[in-house]
Amino acid sequence: MATAKKTTTTKAAPKPAPAAATIEPVEAAVKAGQETVETIVKTNTEVAKKGVEKAVAFSEENFAAAAKASADAYKGYEDMIAFSKSNIEAIVKSNEILSSGVKEINSAIYKLAQSNVEETVALAQKMMGCSSLAEVVELQSDLAKAQYEKAVAESRKLSEQSYKLAEQASKPLAERVTIAVETLSKPIAA
Repeated sequence: MATAKKTTTTKAAPKPAPAAATIEPVEAAVKAGQETVETIVKTNTEVAKKGVEKAVAFSEENFAAAAKASADAYKGYEDMIAFSKSNIEAIVKSNEILSSGVKEINSAIYKLAQSNVEETVALAQKMMGCSSLAEVVELQSDLAKAQYEKAVAESRKLSEQSYKLAEQASKPLAERVTIAVETLSKPIAA
């Protein structure tokens, strides 16, 4: 028998692809991933930075508003204290005027009373020197007439003096009332 020689043919194994060809797609994928991560990080960093800037600006605005409100309130307190001080000064001035005026009026009344006593003593002395009842009656009626005229004139003077005193004493208070009305009307008109 003839033996036939078997020839075996073997297929050649596929040729491995060059290493560079397989590495390039991987490197491209890694590079694309890296660029994506860098873009995300960059975007997130910018968003965070803007958020921080807005928060800082908001905080600064709130701090400025609070500082302004505090300053306004403090100024309001200072204005109120100054206003109250001026009112107290007006009251003190008014009381000084009133006190001085009452002293003058009391002095005038005292002088009037003293004058009346002196005139009455003088009348009594004259009456002692009278020789008749007719002279006494005449002296008394003359004195009564003079006393009446003097009382009318003096009461007129005292009334005028009291009126002037009331005007002068109320003037500082009236000025403060005018200022108060003007001051309190400003916010209403605004």
